[in-house]
Amino acid sequence: MSATGAAHASGAVSARPSAPAFTLPTLAGAITACDRCPRLRAHCREIGRVRKREFAGEEYWARPVPGLGDPRARLLIIGLAPAAHGANRTGQLFTGDSSGSWLYEAAASVRVVQPAQRAPSRRRLGAHRLLDHRRGALRAAP
Repeated sequence: MSATGAAHASGAVSARPSAPAFTLPTLAGAITACDRCPRLRAHCREIGRVRKREFAGEEYWARPVPGLGDPRARLLIIGLAPAAHGANRTGQLFTGDSSGSWLYEAAASVRVVQPAQRAPSRRRLGAHRLLDHRRGALRAAP
């Protein structure tokens, strides 16, 4: 048997379909489009429709939230799940609520993020450079 195929009793080798290339942008797209938990997706959409008064004028992400940051980072921060009015609103983990504020202050104090990144924890980060990589164990607000 070769590395690219399976051997048949006749000795012939058939080609296996190749797996798609794994990239973080591909994974992020698959996470964002995932609809395997209809009840959870409906909850996220409902939170985005009703909105918290504080964020009534903002557009909510209301979809599963992929990770973000430097894929080569030495530090991986894993959160449980996006907050209903945090990442479910901004589309980025650890942004939009007090957990993001706490995390950015702590990370800046040990120079894991650049000090200029302390302030945007209540909003979407945009193009800021992260020195860590963030992932959620779950992808949608519980």
